[in-house]
Formats: sequence, structure tokens, C-alpha cells
Amino acid sequence: NERAKSLRSDVSVKGIGENGKRTHFDLTIASHSSKQHFKRACQQPLVNANVASVGKIAKYKDSINKETEAFIPLAFEASGAFHGDVLRVLGLFARAVDNKPPSQANWVTPSYTSYWSTRLSCCLWRETAMGLLSLGNAAWKHNQSSRAQTQQW
Repeated sequence: NERAKSLRSDVSVKGIGENGKRTHFDLTIASHSSKQHFKRACQQPLVNANVASVGKIAKYKDSINKETEAFIPLAFEASGAFHGDVLRVLGLFARAVDNKPPSQANWVTPSYTSYWSTRLSCCLWRETAMGLLSLGNAAWKHNQSSRAQTQQW
């Protein structure tokens, strides 16, 4: 399958996963309010992240050599929530640094894992808010333009 061979993950790290294999990571951000899964998402947390994770696994399954490589999808929701595999990956990186947090960590985030999971979640919230502001500004400008055209008639 030529397409499978040409797939490239977002990040690839050698030696961080099991038995020193090269581990590939592919990031996806799903909307926590996706219409397709909205009803289930209202009743069960992380539905959209789980669906996105399964989709990434299916996408990459034929392009990973299981003897020498591993694949872990990194599925987030725009709400700031993330799939359990993200914590698993943070755990892999934390082991490499004895779970010591960076120097800018404080009492709220006393470990590597807590610090980076908080940072990732905050970044998602910030970027979602920035996206909403952009949409709001574009809608406002469009509305102003439409009003100006209507007033000319």
C-alpha cells in the first residue's frame, strides 16, 4: 500500500517507548461539540477524542513496522480535555527526567506530568478562545459590511 508507506507522523522519537523502538506520534484536535457525536459526548466524557484516536490508529496501522516502531495518537478536544494516551506519553517523557518539573513549575504543578498536562490544556483553551475571537471579528465585519451595503440602497 503506497499511501500507507508515505504517511508521516507529526513527531517521531527514538528510544522513548518500549524496547527502544522509534515511536511515532500524530496529533489531532477534535471539537468537543462535534454534531456527529454530540448526543454521546453530552453523556460520556472524551467521546470525540476517543473517536479521533481510533481514526488515527486506523490511518497509521499499515504504515508502522510493529517490530521496530510504535505509534501513539495524541488526541485532544478543543475544550482542553485529552485522551489517556496523552498522559501515557507524558509519563514516558517524565520517566526520562525522573518526573522532575521544569524550573517554572510551582506548587500547583509539582511534577513533570502535572506541569505539562496543565500547560497543554491551557494552550488548547487559549487557542480555542483565539479562534472564537477571530470568528466573532469576522462575523462582526461581515455584518457591518452587509449593513453598509443595505444602507446604500
